[in-house]
Amino acid sequence: MSILVRNKANHLFLPFRVAGTDTTALTLTWIVHLLVEHPECAQRLRNEILEACPDLTVKPKNEQLQALPYFDALLHESLRVRAIVPFGMSRMIPEEGATFNGHFLPGGTIVSISLNALYFDETIFPE
Repeated sequence: MSILVRNKANHLFLPFRVAGTDTTALTLTWIVHLLVEHPECAQRLRNEILEACPDLTVKPKNEQLQALPYFDALLHESLRVRAIVPFGMSRMIPEEGATFNGHFLPGGTIVSISLNALYFDETIFPE
């Protein structure tokens, strides 16, 4: 492969190699921030990790990581309360239109929802 072709390939595939790094970094930052704000949650997470992976000098196996239900809940809750991407995916109303909450939306209308409005709706997330 020539250097020109390799450079072009690197340029074309760079977005695919780095995609998701910002959102991952921000999610981890928010998790740490929330754990600092809630030390009792940090302690519970620490206890769960030590129970599932008692020897921290050994790389944990996938089965051990799957046995962390509190971490899984913590991850999902942090994604809910600190959504990195604050808007949902857009959708297009079908050609014939649609009525939603008593409002007619013409066909071809692009709609979306604020994830923050959704994630903090007490009728969906009462706790």
